[in-house]
Amino acid sequence: MNSPDDILFTCVYGSRLYGTSTPTSDTDLKSVYLPPIDDLLLTKRQVAFKTRVDERGDPVPDGLSMPDNGVENEFIPFQTFVRDFVNGQTYAVEIAYAILKDGPSAPDKLSVFEYNTVVDMINKFGNNEVYSMVGFAMKQTFDYVRRGERLNEVVNVSQIIDAVVNEKVWVDDDTFVLRLDTASRYQGKSLLDVISERSGLPIGEVTNNNRKLRTLEMGGRSYSETTTIAHLLTQLDKLIKQYGVRSTAAADTDVDFKSLSHAVRVYQQAIEILDHGKVTFPRPNAVQLLEIKEGRADLEKVKDLLRELDAEVQAKMITSTQRKKTPELVEQSEQWLLEVLRVLYCLETSA
Repeated sequence: MNSPDDILFTCVYGSRLYGTSTPTSDTDLKSVYLPPIDDLLLTKRQVAFKTRVDERGDPVPDGLSMPDNGVENEFIPFQTFVRDFVNGQTYAVEIAYAILKDGPSAPDKLSVFEYNTVVDMINKFGNNEVYSMVGFAMKQTFDYVRRGERLNEVVNVSQIIDAVVNEKVWVDDDTFVLRLDTASRYQGKSLLDVISERSGLPIGEVTNNNRKLRTLEMGGRSYSETTTIAHLLTQLDKLIKQYGVRSTAAADTDVDFKSLSHAVRVYQQAIEILDHGKVTFPRPNAVQLLEIKEGRADLEKVKDLLRELDAEVQAKMITSTQRKKTPELVEQSEQWLLEVLRVLYCLETSA
């Protein structure tokens, strides 16, 4: 698809926006356009699409990596951009604050009205919805950090259970009958208590049919005290296969440092939104991000940083005092969008 005729604004995106570009980096652009009114009247679908060219201007097919100094421009309908901003989609939030950073530019790039429209959108509908933003970072944290931690945890508990069961001090020594609440003949402690003490795993609580049950908390899962040891061992074996020794080893050898750099950046952007309701460009720690991106950072320190950032984001998503995304806010944004579109399509003049 060719470039649309009515582009409202274009901003530099990606590494050149974040401050992590290198001399051979390609250029990422995001262009927000106004779909032709005839397309709307004919209910044609509004679509986002890309153009990709190398440094000579020759097209680069989809599926191929962008060559050094190439240019990729993604065109996004204005309506989609506004809705994605309200919903906390990373690209839309970044575009909005990139435009805010640059201010009104040349009339052929961004008019005062268009700039003021983006500012108005930020002021009225910026919110603390960062779930979409941190989703990618959380996946990277799991792949490179949590997966190995959980594998070690599960293997450790499995070995503890084997050792504890073999002590043969339980009221019923049949492994297929033993449950987490089975007590010792001599100490009176349950299997649950002994496993928790030796593994360091916390004991939680759930209510089932008005009955409170203690639980073993492990890897984001809860195992009720009525769980049989045979069943628990089967579940642990499944988890060991799911996390996989090979996949956790690969997290230390086949490292995608570029993805780790992105994960650190989006976590930090989410924290800035939750704390201050904005995103700063270029990123204040661009030097650190570039160091991670190029594989020059210590991997264990990067893992520690991801752990810290993940914990901080999880806590601040609960405590943030920034505006929340509510059904009322979404409805207000739709009415605002309708008024702006009437002006852009010259259906009425701006006040």
